[in-house]
Amino acid sequence: MMKNTPLVVSVIAACCAASSCTVDFDGYQYDDAAFEEANRGGAAGDGDETEDTDTDTSGEENSAFCVDFCNESATHCPFGEENSYKDEHYCLDNCRGFDDTQIECRLVEVGLAEDDPETHCPNTLLDGGDTCPDATPDVCDTFCSDSASICPFGTELGYENATQCLELCEDYSNAQLECRVVHLNFAREDAATHCAHTLLNGAGVCEDATPDPCATFCADSEEICPFGEAPSYENLEQCQELCGEFTESQLDCRVVHLAFAEEGSPETHCPHTWLDGGGTCEDATP
Repeated sequence: MMKNTPLVVSVIAACCAASSCTVDFDGYQYDDAAFEEANRGGAAGDGDETEDTDTDTSGEENSAFCVDFCNESATHCPFGEENSYKDEHYCLDNCRGFDDTQIECRLVEVGLAEDDPETHCPNTLLDGGDTCPDATPDVCDTFCSDSASICPFGTELGYENATQCLELCEDYSNAQLECRVVHLNFAREDAATHCAHTLLNGAGVCEDATPDPCATFCADSEEICPFGEAPSYENLEQCQELCGEFTESQLDCRVVHLAFAEEGSPETHCPHTWLDGGGTCEDATP
């Protein structure tokens, strides 16, 4: 399922209008205090005269490239205009998520934009335009990574595990995911209240994203055990109508055998998913 990442980002940005807000979304970290320090080149504290030679400086080097990149962007692709970043903080935020190839390409493009901004400014943005590698982060990867630390998996506050989180997240609509991202940020300060809003049912605040079991069963059945061949279901609509009358145990049995059919034995197990159960699952014929 495609995610409209800019929509998610706009919600995060609105949520983080306060000066002290931080959202750990790769490529979208809003922390004004951190930006001020990073943009000064990570100056040492008062009275510090020595450096820790064991410190990893790769982040500082990337920060320096990003300051150069965003300074040139401000000049050649003015912030707030079409095909440009909205402001310096947003530019620096996105840039910090770039790998070496992504930032190198954008540095070239922002230089070329001095003479031809219409062609080259779009290539400096997050998606890379037509030239640079797309640096749009995987929103579900980041959401689940942050969820693991804020609303720990395997507890009443979180998903069962990372696999479940990622699988469910991929099926969220834009609106469903945006709401959960906002409440994940709120949960940094109040996990007991807001972690529940990040989960599948949304806890009455975010939209309930619990899938319809019959919609899932019939969509999968259509691919694995093609409709229209007796005694299969005639079509998707008939499958969903009949499924709605199955008891929980009748549906559970058919879901299990649909999984067996997908694994490589459709001729054996598809009949067990149909209305009469194929002699294995309970006959659900009205």
